[in-house]
Parts: sequence; structure tokens; C-alpha cells
Amino acid sequence: MSNQIFISHATADDAVVKELREALETQGVSVWTDSRELAAGHKLVPEIEKAIEEAKHFLMVLGPQTQNSRWVRKEIQHALKVQVSVLTIDTTATPPELVVPIRSE
Repeated sequence: MSNQIFISHATADDAVVKELREALETQGVSVWTDSRELAAGHKLVPEIEKAIEEAKHFLMVLGPQTQNSRWVRKEIQHALKVQVSVLTIDTTATPPELVVPIRSE
């Protein structure tokens, strides 16, 4: 497991995620985002699952379109399955706020 943070988000939140990623990387934090790590031709599910398994933390960006994202649901289910620390940041709050960690029971 690395010190990496896997960021899960709806495509509609790409701009917010880019700012968040850049801010974290400025602080020396390694960040994995699909928009930066995946390219055409990659097998999405295995690549994403591997990145989640290798992450120390899973950060779900909760924005207006998150509930409609099938990918976010799949990613969080996998994170809980492999017991990665799951955090949520609510971008609909002003200012954005970190939500209590999610744990599988």
C-alpha cells in the first residue's frame, strides 16, 4: 500500500478534482485520478480496482452528479470490500467540507 489517495468523482466534477489534485500534490501527496491515469485502450475495471487496492485512502468527491454515477458506486463498493480508508468531501457545501469516514460493517 502506498501513501497514494485515490479520488473517485463524477465526470461533471473534473474541474474541482483537478484543483484538489494539484493542491494535494503541492503538499507532496501522491494522487490517482482516472482522468490523468487512464488512457484509451486501458481495461478500465482492472486498472481502477488495482489503483484502489494500492491506495492508502479513497476520497469520494460528492458533487451534484455523484448520485448518478455508476462508476462512483462501483469504486466505493470496491474500496469498502478491500477495506481502504474511505473519506468523502462534499463540494456542494460552502466551503467544501470533509465528511466523516465511511466504514463497511
